[in-house]
Amino acid sequence: MSNYRQMFARNGGFISPREQHLISEATIAIAGVGGDGGEVAVMLARLGVQRFRIADPEVFEIENTNRQAGCNSETISRKKAEVIAEEILRINSAIDVTVYLNGIDDQNIAEFVKGATLVIDETEFTQHILAVMLARECRQRNIPVVTGFNVGFGCIVTTLHPRGMTLEKYLGLKESDSLEEIARKPVNLGRWIPRLPAYAHEVVFRQVEGGKISAPSVSPGVSMAAGHVITEVFNNLTNRKKPVYAPKVLWSDAMERKTKTIGMPAISFFASLARLVFRSRLGFNEPMDGSEKKPHYGAVALLSVIPLIALVILLQWWFGIFTSLSRGIEREFKVSFWVFAIGWVASLYPYWKAVADLFIGLYQGDARKVWRGVIVNRIAWFLPYGMVLVAGGRIPLRLLPYFLAFLLLATCAFIWRMKARKPPRLPHWTPEWVKERLSYDQVEQLYQV
Repeated sequence: MSNYRQMFARNGGFISPREQHLISEATIAIAGVGGDGGEVAVMLARLGVQRFRIADPEVFEIENTNRQAGCNSETISRKKAEVIAEEILRINSAIDVTVYLNGIDDQNIAEFVKGATLVIDETEFTQHILAVMLARECRQRNIPVVTGFNVGFGCIVTTLHPRGMTLEKYLGLKESDSLEEIARKPVNLGRWIPRLPAYAHEVVFRQVEGGKISAPSVSPGVSMAAGHVITEVFNNLTNRKKPVYAPKVLWSDAMERKTKTIGMPAISFFASLARLVFRSRLGFNEPMDGSEKKPHYGAVALLSVIPLIALVILLQWWFGIFTSLSRGIEREFKVSFWVFAIGWVASLYPYWKAVADLFIGLYQGDARKVWRGVIVNRIAWFLPYGMVLVAGGRIPLRLLPYFLAFLLLATCAFIWRMKARKPPRLPHWTPEWVKERLSYDQVEQLYQV
């Protein structure tokens, strides 16, 4: 224990002793330790995980050198699972690792999953039968599954809740289908990748979708995927922050310099595909075959005409609204239309944010979020009308400070309530050993260096 404390003492600035204790007691099963999976295993060992199960039937090939942890000139033709096991044991010789050199199948899947705190699915997306088999076994045993993979210079990560959306539904398959039926059904690439990189080329996507080439992969994307997967694993183990549950996915891309949670993967995929096609045909994206960029002049003409038509329609629409509203407001309230317009524009963001909070709160059963959504929604709705009423003399100006004071008091009360709330409860799939864990004070004393 003393060695363990010294090895991971530098985690202490960002990871509490209680959280480090949960990490040290966890058993992590990783299916697939090639690109992302191997990097994930190494990073988990450096985070402090001490019990692993790793499965992968493949061997390292020379083409894996560009991105896969453990792949070098000395490990070519060796089993990936065996090499990664050696790597993590070199980091911490006290690690207990069980290796499945033949990968996972219907014969050993129960043994692989049984007793695991959490499972990481890094199997090939081209073999969706393995992912479905693993997800079904984990659902039966009430174990969350974290899955993630690199896409270009970014990644996509999500967690499959044991009682949330099933992987079959996420992939557009039937839950009632047998594994043999699922193996025969194709899964579109768009089901796995809800957002395509804007800098990729249309030709590459078509070839990967058609199975003509393997999916390209670069080391920055692998490292980013591993980092986000580790963070999701950390949140699942410690409950510090709610994980991103399917159908939502966490998308991040270093080249685009963006990170966001995607709530509607299908819409996001088609929107990103349209952007990729246009950029490719306009000559913005570099062809992967080394040929010269040649814009598609039909796409250039279409891209030039569509915004112009949309702008004309938008201006006509806004002019009609402006004319009717300004006449009505000026006749009724004797104030300028611009008073209403300024208030209306200012209220747009809080109004729709409040609507989102309201529906998300109802979906999650979060009463605090529901009430916050209702209150902010009403305030945002009242803002433009209130400005018109005050400016038109319908509401005495002397009442305005009282209204602002009420809003300030309500905001302070809400902030105080947030700070005074109790720590989050453990999720319902939490293992018994976590429920029976030591108290905070005992853990602090145990891990005090």
